[in-house]
Amino acid sequence: MHIDFWHTRRLPCFLGSPRVSQKPTRPAQSSKNVEGDFGKFTNFMRQLVSVPHFEIKAKLDAEKRAKKRKKASSRASRETD
Repeated sequence: MHIDFWHTRRLPCFLGSPRVSQKPTRPAQSSKNVEGDFGKFTNFMRQLVSVPHFEIKAKLDAEKRAKKRKKASSRASRETD
């Protein structure tokens, strides 16, 4: 038996072979600890968002005042040297 492959119709390579069907792809299995990790993240975000704005603002203002005092004291110590 002789098969002549030169005369068969060729498809462009990007179309693939018409005789081979593609298997449907399955979604990738996620890790078993998704609920645990997601739960930790969710709890952290809830705690972060639950802090009132005035508390955050007060802490930021306190840090700014502390930096100014530190900068002023270091400047004063350099001037006395």
